[in-house]
Amino acid sequence: MTSAALPIRTPMQAGRIVQQFRRRQHRTQAQLAADIGRSQATISRLETGLHQTTLGDLLSALHALDVEVSLNEDDSQPVSASDDI
Repeated sequence: MTSAALPIRTPMQAGRIVQQFRRRQHRTQAQLAADIGRSQATISRLETGLHQTTLGDLLSALHALDVEVSLNEDDSQPVSASDDI
């Protein structure tokens, strides 16, 4: 499978991506929830992006869906000498 960049800047975008990968694999929210030891309601909240979920739950869900996460610097944002990483 080839990798494609899927920028995530909001919880809603992250949720949509989880939902798309889950549906592509023909899995239910309940199945994904069982895989990560959470409730179906947690997956529902994660997918809508409207309620707070933990970064841990997001990363666990993506891992269970065999989705690798990588971070890239946004080149369009100016960086000043005083920016600390």
